[in-house]
Amino acid sequence: MNMKNNKISLKKGLSKSTKIGTYTFLVSLFLLVILVIINLLIAALPPSLIVFDTTPTGLYTISESTQDFIDTIGEPVTIHWICPGGAKDPTFETFLERYTSLSKHFKYDILDPIADPDCLSPYIAETDPQPSAFSLIIESGRRHRLIDYQELFYYYNEYLAENYGMTSPVPYSAYMYYNSYPYFIFSSAEQQGYPTETYFYGDDIITKGVEYVILERIPHIYITEGHGESTLSAMLLQYLADNNIGHEYLRTVTAGEIPADASCLVIYAPGSDLSADETQMISAYLSGGGNMLLITSPDNTGMENLMSLVEPYGVSAVPGIVYEENPDNYKTNKYYLIPDIGSHTATSRFKSSYFMFMPQSHGIRLTDNMSGAVVTELFTTSDSAYSKVGEEQSEPGSLALGVAIERGETQIIWLSSADALTDQVAQAVSYGNYYYILDMLSWMETYESSLADVVGIPTSEPILDRLSQSSIYLWTAVFVVVLPVGVTVSGLVVWFKRRRR
Repeated sequence: MNMKNNKISLKKGLSKSTKIGTYTFLVSLFLLVILVIINLLIAALPPSLIVFDTTPTGLYTISESTQDFIDTIGEPVTIHWICPGGAKDPTFETFLERYTSLSKHFKYDILDPIADPDCLSPYIAETDPQPSAFSLIIESGRRHRLIDYQELFYYYNEYLAENYGMTSPVPYSAYMYYNSYPYFIFSSAEQQGYPTETYFYGDDIITKGVEYVILERIPHIYITEGHGESTLSAMLLQYLADNNIGHEYLRTVTAGEIPADASCLVIYAPGSDLSADETQMISAYLSGGGNMLLITSPDNTGMENLMSLVEPYGVSAVPGIVYEENPDNYKTNKYYLIPDIGSHTATSRFKSSYFMFMPQSHGIRLTDNMSGAVVTELFTTSDSAYSKVGEEQSEPGSLALGVAIERGETQIIWLSSADALTDQVAQAVSYGNYYYILDMLSWMETYESSLADVVGIPTSEPILDRLSQSSIYLWTAVFVVVLPVGVTVSGLVVWFKRRRR
């Protein structure tokens, strides 16, 4: 009798508590298994789908033009990430994972020069400067390119914006240029309590690096020296390099000939005339299908040998400085010219977006002796402009300030303002001058980028390309406080309701 009652009692006890407990355990186990499976599936997805960009300016976001370009790549590309001692930058690692997940042809690996001292030897000679930690080596079957970690950033200082007009961030090469003898302006600003801020520009720089290693041909310009030429700015040269146009200086007085790999010869406002031998050498290069970018100032118009390089193509220099009477065609001073922009491949991409600023220009005259050359006026004044030499001035009329010349395979661009290629002048028109130079070189070198966008130059004070402190506090509060408290309160509400039943 007692045994029977015990069985009944045990059965009744189990039916209420054990059933509920077993059900709860099985449901919890099922949910746990589901969560594990979901986590495993999410972990297998590429970072581009599961990492969300909460930075103010999209630090981790890959631009649409980059994605379109990467879709066209059909060959293996490896990005080697240099991490001495295996130490990594978690932020940059996230970016690299997202970037390389965009194509099945991409991969990245780690090079540790401490664990393996010879790992960099295939890419960097022992006498070369060693790259910074977290630098990149982008490699294809054709070639490789080293991108120092510092080059992935642009540099900005509020003091320089207020006192030097440097309102835009500058690339690393320009930062180093302005932070060395005789300038030291960044260091000076920092000593006065103005920190230099860095802004990530990796998407553009790395993508151009990828394009560099897969291009069949790399454009290469030679810049003449030895005649007191003006110096192309570090920012312009870096801008060209970022867009895969390399440069080298050429001392024409001892060269003997223009190198065979010259895509274009650049002559920038020499302080003295060329010799007869140099003139003959450059003329032969042009006659053989060479390209030339000639930038002159009013001081160059009387240099007979220099002018003889372009006169056979039906153009000549107008002496004096050009003045404008039309307010729409000058800035502040009547010889600070904002010319009208003609229709040509060398100007079409940026014509609707940027001005050209050409202070202290001379005119360029088209003659009847073109000898089969096609001359297109790229930049022109209004009809109210005139040239002035001393107190004498010409009759008003439109004057060319820049021309494009084509004859056979020879292509020449001639610009008549040396000041146009200075950072201060270019910055006044959001660096439009530099954008036009890039397209002029691209036209002359028959180099067409498959990227929809060029690597641009920042033109205004940027927002920090990193998590702001307020953003950090916000997301910390959401994930550490708001969500856990919300789940706990919801659970308590459900528990109280069930207790009342």
